[in-house]
Amino acid sequence: MMTEVTKVIYRVPDEEVFDHLTCDMCGAESDCNKNWPSASDDYHMWSQFEKNRTKLTHVCGTKYPGGGILPNSDCVRTTWHICEKCFGEIGDFIRNKNPDAKPTVIEDGKW
Repeated sequence: MMTEVTKVIYRVPDEEVFDHLTCDMCGAESDCNKNWPSASDDYHMWSQFEKNRTKLTHVCGTKYPGGGILPNSDCVRTTWHICEKCFGEIGDFIRNKNPDAKPTVIEDGKW
């Protein structure tokens, strides 16, 4: 008895995976995740728990109150990824334009 073997090659679809963020203002790169680098020496040890994310987002369009986009709606989300340093510079710019302006701050643990 003779056994014949045929080699079959299956094509696996290409998959896009997250690599890193790049600041749209200065070009700084995140540390292979969605957090910006931290100044702490033990950042890599705690990076899975640490959150250091900044972005400016504008959402425009029509959505149902409970979520979901209305049919034929032109919902658009525009996001600028900005590192912590540049985020501070934007805050300075806003404060220079309007000294009374204050950011919305959510206390730790409530986000």
